[in-house]
Amino acid sequence: MIRSTLNAVLLFSTVLTFQAESFAQDQQPTEAEVVVKKKFSKLRSKEKKSMMTALRLIEKGTIDEDENVNQAKEAVLMLSEIGEGVIPKCLTSFPRMIGADRLEYLQAALNNILVDDDLALALGLSTRKTPNEVYSYLMSRWADSSREDTEEILIKHLANENTEIKYQCVRGLLRIGNELAIEPCIEIVDTQWVSNKQMIRKDFSGVSRGIMSDLIHKKISTPNKKARLLGLHLFELFGEKKHASLLVDNLQNSDTALRLGAINACRVVVDGDKPLLRPSMTELIEMGNAWIAKL
Repeated sequence: MIRSTLNAVLLFSTVLTFQAESFAQDQQPTEAEVVVKKKFSKLRSKEKKSMMTALRLIEKGTIDEDENVNQAKEAVLMLSEIGEGVIPKCLTSFPRMIGADRLEYLQAALNNILVDDDLALALGLSTRKTPNEVYSYLMSRWADSSREDTEEILIKHLANENTEIKYQCVRGLLRIGNELAIEPCIEIVDTQWVSNKQMIRKDFSGVSRGIMSDLIHKKISTPNKKARLLGLHLFELFGEKKHASLLVDNLQNSDTALRLGAINACRVVVDGDKPLLRPSMTELIEMGNAWIAKL
């Protein structure tokens, strides 16, 4: 009788232990579970004071290259050391820094602190009063990120009328080869090439070659000079080496702008070289003839 009672107690104890262990395991997050952060870390009183000091230095601190003094740059390091808790205040400080022409320092701090995983959390802080520059910055970060929602977010904001926001969305969508970027990209190249060609080359060149080949081919053969020149710029940015022979007519064109556009398209797409900026007439003729012979 005593032995039976002891066995029953041991069995009951084993069952309780197993249930407790199973409950504890159920409470532990599995590897597949993702913990979603709901807000950025809250700053302590001392950290808030340091943050405000750093923001004042970015806005009004001394910058003297001759004396090797840059308090704004030092403030970037201060914010970076405090950490993610400064992000909400940094985002609302954009207007101040724009007015002081110091936005680049604030963005540098955010680049150090705001990780890609927290981009949605930062975007969630936006309100109707949030300036376009904040959206532009966040879209630029999304454009460079490998987040799963990158395409979705960029498409959503592609319709924004602000040119800089749209520019960043186009840049990101081109990077992943989304054809929704084609039409607004053409508009950007058409309207901004003269004033921003170097930036456009840096951001778009070689990103998604072949994405608009048929359209480019039509433009570089049209009688309309403006459309043809646009097509040559697009070829430089997105054309493919296998189609370089289509540039021959423009390489021998008497119009210097068209000839230069064709030469630069060849240099960039075929040779992987840098485009020319202001070649002489003699150089244009010689290089045009050389490319015709080469193609």
